[in-house]
Amino acid sequence: MDISDDFSRDMMKGPRDALSIIGAPIRTVLLSDLLLPEADWSAYRFFVFANAFVISPALRVALDKHCRRSGATLLWQYAAGLYEEANVSAPSIEAMCDVVQLPLLRGPGAIHPRIMGAGFGQYGDHYPPADPWFHLDVASPVASSVEVLGHLAEAPTNATSAGLVRMNHPPQGYTSIFSAAPGLPTTLWRILARDAGVHLYVDCVGDAVEAQGDMLTLHAAASCGEGIRQVKLPVQATVVDERGATLCSACDNFATQSLRPGDHRVYTLTQPRRH
Repeated sequence: MDISDDFSRDMMKGPRDALSIIGAPIRTVLLSDLLLPEADWSAYRFFVFANAFVISPALRVALDKHCRRSGATLLWQYAAGLYEEANVSAPSIEAMCDVVQLPLLRGPGAIHPRIMGAGFGQYGDHYPPADPWFHLDVASPVASSVEVLGHLAEAPTNATSAGLVRMNHPPQGYTSIFSAAPGLPTTLWRILARDAGVHLYVDCVGDAVEAQGDMLTLHAAASCGEGIRQVKLPVQATVVDERGATLCSACDNFATQSLRPGDHRVYTLTQPRRH
């Protein structure tokens, strides 16, 4: 693959860095963690496969068992599943389509993988030409049930070459998303996560949130400025700050104290008992 350093960096670290500041907790794991028998993936709604170039037969089974289920969304970047474990020297678009669960095509030659769409502008515009590159032909009959979110602006047939697409899969009830390039802007990650059913605790892109058990932490970002944050909870709870002060009782949102960039706050959440 002829890819730039920026391209590689965005394939590896881009999703983690961007998703960490959309206002929701994230977990970064290895692809092989799907094979762990004790792992429970049932609470996860949005799976992002940043650089899953090789998918083994065992991982294919794990994907069907843990990820391709009702209410879940799977997002794949660039050349996910292009190589089979038994023959990593021979790229296979058929294997890639089987993994991504979308009718993708390999485009001719090399192009700048710049993706343009309504609501997010463009991304991928700073990479040099990529070869191979992949797209979905929206003029094809098999694409009739696919939602086009963005086009490859520099593809020879840019009017019909979709580079960001989403498709629901009944009756299983899961959703597949494919992006022909990495580098999705944080605002787009937030939109895709929200559409996937991810709960967003804060409105400002930049603030980092972590939630585990009865603990919630919030790190105030410089990009969100100084001031009070309104925090939305997924369920009603009593919120107590690190000083022991009760901020609200049986509420589904609360206001923080005024935060300065770099401030970090820890909250304890107690859900009301059910009788």
